[in-house]
Amino acid sequence: MNAINLKKYFCTSLLLLAVIFSGAGCCMLKFGKLERQKQYRRYWKENVEAPEGELESGEVFHYKVIWLGVDVGKASLAINGNLKNKKNGKDNGTNIKGTYNITLTAQTNKLFSLLFKVEGKVESIIEKETFRPISHFSEVTIGKKFVFKKMKYDFDKMMIYAEDKKGKYELKLEEPILEPLGIFYYFRLNPVKFDGPINLKVNAGKRDFPLTLFVRRVKLLKVPAGRFWAFLVQPTEESERQFDSVLNAPGTMQMWFSADEERIPLIVSLKVPFGTAQAVLSKIETYNLN
Repeated sequence: MNAINLKKYFCTSLLLLAVIFSGAGCCMLKFGKLERQKQYRRYWKENVEAPEGELESGEVFHYKVIWLGVDVGKASLAINGNLKNKKNGKDNGTNIKGTYNITLTAQTNKLFSLLFKVEGKVESIIEKETFRPISHFSEVTIGKKFVFKKMKYDFDKMMIYAEDKKGKYELKLEEPILEPLGIFYYFRLNPVKFDGPINLKVNAGKRDFPLTLFVRRVKLLKVPAGRFWAFLVQPTEESERQFDSVLNAPGTMQMWFSADEERIPLIVSLKVPFGTAQAVLSKIETYNLN
C-alpha cells in the first residue's frame, strides 16, 4: 500500500470511528435522559406527601389563553394575601386563624372579543388549614351572558347565604366542601395519590357535586414560563358529566401541576366540540404586600 492510499485509509477509518462514536454517544445521551425520566417518575410517585409551609402572599401566575392554537386572551391567578378573619378587630365567630384570598381574572383580546367576548373576575376566600370556603364572588361576561354570584359559607350555622341575578337565597351546608377556585389550591398543599381516586365535593351555587380525580402520569413539560416536571390531574367521565349539567362547561378537562414543592398550575385545558382551549403559564410574579 503506497503512502497516498495509506493516508486515505487512515482518514476514512477516523471518519467512520467518529460517526460510530457520535452515534453511540447520542444513543447513550438519549438512553441516559430516558433513564433519568424513569428514575424521576419513580422517585416522585414514591414521595408525594403534602408540601410544607404556606402559600406565598403576593404570588401571581399569568397565563396565555389559547384556542385552536391561536392566542385569544389572558388570565391571572393570584393570592392577594394571608388575611386574618376578623371584623372590627374581633373574631367574627367562625374561629378561623387565617385565610387565603384568591383572585382569578380573565379577558379575551380585542380581536377575539369581536367574535366572542369573555371578561370577568372571580374571588374566593378559603381557610388556610382546611381549605373550607369562607366566601365566593364572581362577576363574568361570557358572550352576551352576564353571570353574577355571591356566596357566604357559615360553618357554625351550616348554611350558605347566596345571591345571584334572580335574588337572594339560602342553602344547607354539608362538609367537606370546596368551591371552584379552591380545587387548584387543594393540589398545591395536599398529598397526591397515584394508586387511587381523589374524591372531593364542590359547591357550584345552588348545587353540590362530587368530583373524582386521578393523577395520571409525570412528564417533563415546557411552557412559556419555563421547563417543569409535571403531573396530570384529570376528572372521571362521570365528573365531567357533572360539569356539563352544573357548570355548563361541556368537554374534557385536564390540569397540569409542577411536580415539585411549589405545585404550580401550569396548564388548564378544556377540550370542547370546537377544539381545545388552554390556559398556559407564561410568567410568575411575586409582590411584597407588607
